[in-house]
Amino acid sequence: MNSLIKILVDISNKESDKGELYQQFSNLFFQYGSKAPDNRECINELSIVDEGGFGLGLKNGVLVSNIMNSAEGCEIPDQVKQDYPGLT
Repeated sequence: MNSLIKILVDISNKESDKGELYQQFSNLFFQYGSKAPDNRECINELSIVDEGGFGLGLKNGVLVSNIMNSAEGCEIPDQVKQDYPGLT
């Protein structure tokens, strides 16, 4: 299993403490992508949330899964359509 996917599964299963899960996710995120400034800024805004659910979230406590659920069914922005024409 892809390591980045595995850590996301580990997060959802609470396989370790929040700090360790966050560190593992961060390291794997950089291995998969890069340590470009945009990626570093992204990681700096994330945390492992443990209130109102457990999982990958923003530092303000909002789960990424809740954001994605909210975005489901919304119109895809033009720039995203241009970059990913197969996305529906």
